[in-house]
Amino acid sequence: MVANETLGYYMARIYQYLLKIGINPKKLRFRQHLSNEMAHYACDCWDAECLTSYGWIECVGCADRSAYDLGQHTKASGVRLSVERPLKEPRIVDAVAAVPDKGIIGKTFKKDAKAVQEALASLSNEVAEKMDKALSEAGEYELNGFKLTRAMVPSFKREQKKVHVEEYIPSVVEPSFGVGRVLYSLLEHSFRVREDDDKRTYFSLPPIVAPVKVSVLPLSNKPEFIPFTVQLSNDLTELNISSRIDDSTGSIGRRYARTDEIAIPFGVTIDFDTCNNTPNTVTLRERDSTEQVRMPGMVANETLGYYMARIYQYLLKIGINPKKLRFRQHLSNEMAHYACDCWDAECLTSYGWIECVGCADRSAYDLGQHTKASGVRLSVERPLKEPRIVDAVAAVPDKGIIGKTFKKDAKAVQEALASLSNEVAEKMDKALSEAGEYELNGFKLTRAMVPSFKREQKKVHVEEYIPSVVEPSFGVGRVLYSLLEHSFRVREDDDKRTYFSLPPIVAPVKVSVLPLSNKPEFIPFTVQLSNDLTELNISSRIDDSTGSIGRRYARTDEIAIPFGVTIDFDTCNNTPNTVTLRERDSTEQVRMPIEEVAPTVRLLADGKMEWKQVTDKWPKFVAQETTK
Repeated sequence: MVANETLGYYMARIYQYLLKIGINPKKLRFRQHLSNEMAHYACDCWDAECLTSYGWIECVGCADRSAYDLGQHTKASGVRLSVERPLKEPRIVDAVAAVPDKGIIGKTFKKDAKAVQEALASLSNEVAEKMDKALSEAGEYELNGFKLTRAMVPSFKREQKKVHVEEYIPSVVEPSFGVGRVLYSLLEHSFRVREDDDKRTYFSLPPIVAPVKVSVLPLSNKPEFIPFTVQLSNDLTELNISSRIDDSTGSIGRRYARTDEIAIPFGVTIDFDTCNNTPNTVTLRERDSTEQVRMPGMVANETLGYYMARIYQYLLKIGINPKKLRFRQHLSNEMAHYACDCWDAECLTSYGWIECVGCADRSAYDLGQHTKASGVRLSVERPLKEPRIVDAVAAVPDKGIIGKTFKKDAKAVQEALASLSNEVAEKMDKALSEAGEYELNGFKLTRAMVPSFKREQKKVHVEEYIPSVVEPSFGVGRVLYSLLEHSFRVREDDDKRTYFSLPPIVAPVKVSVLPLSNKPEFIPFTVQLSNDLTELNISSRIDDSTGSIGRRYARTDEIAIPFGVTIDFDTCNNTPNTVTLRERDSTEQVRMPIEEVAPTVRLLADGKMEWKQVTDKWPKFVAQETTK
């Protein structure tokens, strides 16, 4: 057995690490050192060994040095090296202390007398008991190189005392990795040959350890591919993803074969569809399966991505099958005029893929249109933590010419000029210099009206920006239809029994209450349970109709009720009164006290408890103990 939990913990972490980097678990074992292999400092030692063409080779050693190191220091220095850990509560312990004869010790050891007395004062209970026994039986005991007799330590004092700290000597666990051996084993374990072509080999290193994560392969080195290659390379570098561009000659298949041979797990192909379609798309290939998917353009920004992630989480939570859910980016001919990016969450149904949720990034379109119509810049100012020095460009208008030209509109023109952003001011200056005129908010301005622009640096304390809008749009009917299709089930043992596996959190009725019959003795328990459920705002349905309990459960399953409670004769006859709680999907039942039903169903319905926790807590129901 492994010596202790700490050593076992490190061995488990070594095992997890080796599996994570790609070592084959069927070619990995732990072997305990035999007594003639064990290092003198170790109380236990295990080797993680990998099976290779050379046989089993040691890759990682894990030794429990216990307190050997500090013990040796203590022995050499005579100073006990230990750690004190405060106790939560004081503890009463038996204490054994040596009572030395200082006079005899002083005469015998002279200048070493103080060291002997300090050693005796620092004895642990175990060593003190061992010394007392040795002095009684043999008459002498060696302590830190000093030979003591019974005359020097005539007695030992035994007492109980209250301690507030726990003293211990820290132990050391020493994992030792043979990096070269681990790497060699990994290369052997990950070497593969393609099934369809035994001349094509590759290394299936997991992406986490592959030195290069992705290869970028433009279809050729033609100029039209270069901007996309550069863009993709920059994006990968920004996220600290190691990549390799291969725009050499040769077919795309041969180039992929070369990247496979050096263990690159992913490859991106830039082809003519990348150049010609909007949004620009590429293919992403996975090395081991050689599968490829066409990747849509990137999500425009983090905010839009956040809302898409929340939509995804919501759809999964209400019961949409993740294998039948996808996001699709709008093509340029689908994109709304107000959107800079738009994605649809689509669900696969018997009608094919249908759009259920749209998520559009309207950017600052709305406030931009208001600004354009009103001439008033609609922006927000956010205080900066530290003032910032910025370049400012401002128009210097000739108010006289503007007044004569625009008359009653002169004030509006001057306000529009005063509120120009740096970008618009630079654009206006360039246009007036080249074309001699510029249209601003419907007013045609000339160089005479704005003869110059003032450029300066100024300290700003606020940041100005125009708020953007992300617009999620849910098709509730489509989501509900998809949910019903995705949650429709047929019992494996009876194809005539169907049910909806709606998650409890969205099921309209959470629990059905089914007394075994409509006899009077069941009524008080039915009423009690109904009141308890109502008090916790849990929607329930009482079914005391005729028919077997199995048929009634089948009816509740068909309308997606996730839980059912049966009140039977054991409820009436036993104390405490218990009922059975049944889960719809697994049809498992447990027996629990009637008072526990409502709180348990509340937790289950809110998603704060799993059914497994219920089966772990309460005994599974097999059959009634009483039948009348």
